[in-house]
Amino acid sequence: MPFLGFLFFDPLYLLLMAPAMVFALWAQSRTTRAFGKWSKVANRVGMTGEQVASRLWTTYGQAAWADRGGNVALPVGRVGGTLSDHYDPHHKAINLSEAVFSQPTVASAAVAAHELGHALQDAEGYGPMKFRQSFYPAAAFASKAWVWLFLVAFFLPHLRGPLMLGAVICLSLYAVFALVTLPVELDASKRALVMLETGHVLTGEELQGGREVLNAAALTYVASAVQAIMMVVYLLLRSRN
Repeated sequence: MPFLGFLFFDPLYLLLMAPAMVFALWAQSRTTRAFGKWSKVANRVGMTGEQVASRLWTTYGQAAWADRGGNVALPVGRVGGTLSDHYDPHHKAINLSEAVFSQPTVASAAVAAHELGHALQDAEGYGPMKFRQSFYPAAAFASKAWVWLFLVAFFLPHLRGPLMLGAVICLSLYAVFALVTLPVELDASKRALVMLETGHVLTGEELQGGREVLNAAALTYVASAVQAIMMVVYLLLRSRN
């Protein structure tokens, strides 16, 4: 969400958003710590994230697509950045950051399996994921539009009411997207842990480590949703003044 520095001079903004921001920073810190910790622990099967994704896809994913009359190869590629891993539903591909793609660690196995969980959602036509995909263009536009509407409202006081209403509507759309993202991410992590266990990739303490990584990452999505909701509340309150 775009940053508006001047809002830090608004006591109402600080009252509503400061706790949400602290929570977001804590969630991000926890994710970084968990990933860093389990990135130093090799998984017992000695498989990189790329190998884990490919193996689990062969075991679980191909059958899911076959049930729908399709056949998807699901390439697994590299992408730049840290924790930038994601599933691309348009190209039916998994993109893993370098540390996840090439390292045989507990963390890389957990992250790769999580992204494969999204591929399985796609293969099965998982409702929340389908909704998020179709809603993304509107949410992406709204996440930027609300800022401009909010700023312009300060310079056009005679149009402040309609502009603030537009900002609230746009930000609400973004908040809906953030909320819909939660079940999608949680379900992908749940699928990942099942595959890692039944596929005999992680066991015992390793599996607990994978769960720690995925649970920490899930908190960042919770934090994003909380921030969006609190910002909607802020705009609603400010629009009355």
